Parts: sequence; structure tokens; C-alpha cells
Amino acid sequence: MPATQPNAAAPSPVPIPIFMAREPNLPATLDEKQTLVLLAEIAEAKPPGQEPWCVLVRAIYPSHVSGSQEWTCDSTTYFKPDRTSPRTRSGLACTSGADFTIERRRRIAAQLGIDKDPEARGWRYIQVSSPGKPFDDQSPLGMTKETLPFAVPTDFTEREIVELVDAARTCQTNESPMGILVHRRLDPSLPIHRIERDGKLVRVMVGWQEGLLSGRGDFGEFKRNGSAWELVDIGYWRY
Repeated sequence: MPATQPNAAAPSPVPIPIFMAREPNLPATLDEKQTLVLLAEIAEAKPPGQEPWCVLVRAIYPSHVSGSQEWTCDSTTYFKPDRTSPRTRSGLACTSGADFTIERRRRIAAQLGIDKDPEARGWRYIQVSSPGKPFDDQSPLGMTKETLPFAVPTDFTEREIVELVDAARTCQTNESPMGILVHRRLDPSLPIHRIERDGKLVRVMVGWQEGLLSGRGDFGEFKRNGSAWELVDIGYWRY
């Protein structure tokens, strides 16, 4: 199955959809040899008993592992959801790549907000639908870049996660530097990268992991105000 951009997964002979993170950092598709190598890496990395659901390729680069393929992928494989609701789907995911040493996986785990022993490649993901567009089946083919899964944050209920994602996709702050009104917002077209607590605030990061050791995007800091999440500040993050 040729890999596609997240909003354009297309039918193909490969058994799972392969999404490319974004242009221009990646080609629009993988060739046959690259696809076979990627599937071999996924098969080696997947936890026992898990059925691959879809895979997100974040970077392609030459491998430096002696005796390995000429190239490798930084990729995340999402396995078939084991828990679903109209607004969420969740299950196990894993990272894979020929160059994934334990030190590399530790850094990846920290950047993705994964609270898990990096020796074990499996971790929990959650996917949140757009408001008013509930999930109606378990197919990943309707997935868009805005609704790509992300690591389940710790110490949040599922309801809070949905509320925070909805707030991040619709928030706006008005500022008046030098008397000029400026409207700032998080780009609603970017995927959720991670959600974390920072003292009394909650930081929602949106953007792309451009290879599993680098990335960039925006973040919004929110505080609870009654039953709603109020935007406090907007900033920029980069690894």
C-alpha cells in the first residue's frame, strides 16, 4: 500500500494504511522496497497479540546500524483500538526503527510524554474526534492529521482529555501590544502532540514530531474556570 498524507489514505495491497507525517519533509509515498522494510521493522517491534491498525512515518534516513538495511524509518504503529466511544478510540502503539537503541527510546518516550519503561516499546494512545463528527467505526481510513492519535497523558480523565483537545482546537486570545489588537490561536489543522500538567496549568502542545528526536509546534496553557478550560497563554515549542 503506497503511503499517503494523513487526510488521503488510499486502498492498496498492503494490509494497513501508511500515513506520511507531512510535506515537504517526506515523499508523498514510499516505494515498494521502503514499504517492505518498514513492515519488517513493525513486525519486529510489535507487542505479542497486537494487530497493526495504521502506521505514521515521521522520518526516513540512512541507517547507521552495522548489517542493517541501507535506510530506516522513524515510525509509530497504532494497533487496533481496544476501547472506543463516539469521541475517542484508544489502544496500544509502538515506535520502530533499525537505529532504536535504549538511549534513543528513552528520549523518544520523554518527548512524546510516555510514562512507561522505554525497554517496552508498547504504550497507550488516544484519538479524539472532531466535535460533531463522532467515530462511527474502527476504520483508520477517515483519519485526518488533526485527529492523529497521541500518547495518553497521565492523571487526566478521558472526559478532561476530550475537553482539552476541543479547547485547543477552538481557543483564541486577544492581545493589544502598542494599542493594536492581535488575535492569536493554536493552528487547528495541526495534530495534538502531547498534554501535560505544569503546576496549576495544563499545557496542550500541537505540532509535528519531525523524526522521533526532533519536532516543533505551538502550545496553549489552560486553567480550569468552572466547567470550562480557559486559555492563559500561547507559545512555541521545539526539540
